[in-house]
Amino acid sequence: MSISTMSILHVLACFSDCNRARAWRMGVQDVISGLSDNPYFGAGFGLFGLGMTAALARKGAAVGMIMFRRHCMTTVEVTCKDKSYPWLLEWISSRGARETQHLSLDTTFVESESGKIDTRFGFKPSVGVHVMRYGGTWFRVERTREQRMMEPWETVELTTFGNKKGVVVRMLEEAREMVRTLYMIIIK
Repeated sequence: MSISTMSILHVLACFSDCNRARAWRMGVQDVISGLSDNPYFGAGFGLFGLGMTAALARKGAAVGMIMFRRHCMTTVEVTCKDKSYPWLLEWISSRGARETQHLSLDTTFVESESGKIDTRFGFKPSVGVHVMRYGGTWFRVERTREQRMMEPWETVELTTFGNKKGVVVRMLEEAREMVRTLYMIIIK
């Protein structure tokens, strides 16, 4: 082949590549304009965007709630193995959640020196969620019961807004003093 033939073939190859690129660009533009005019594609894309926004909002709300609980709430869990558990239940039933209508019965027998048996009925908050106010602070009290290794396991969980550890400590100290006073009255 001569040089002139090679240069003509080279020019034709470049021209055809340019036409292919231009045709491809025109084809993409036609497809995009055709899709934007298509109501089904527009609706599908809108639904996709709406679904994506809803999923992001749901995930954001879940992460926000975890961060709120971690940084803006105080939770104290008292288990049935803790010595303060009966004190706390007694205090909650007498001072904290007096207005609750969901109660558990606690029957006690007290025998006097003469042999007379006195039966007393005490009520404690039942299993479930209760709301109470102490020291100007609202508390959510959740009492749970489950069966572990053939023995019942109970917990009381106190939850409040803010960093209120001091209020919980005062509540437990007041519960201890109340039970100590009641115990002295029963002994007399």
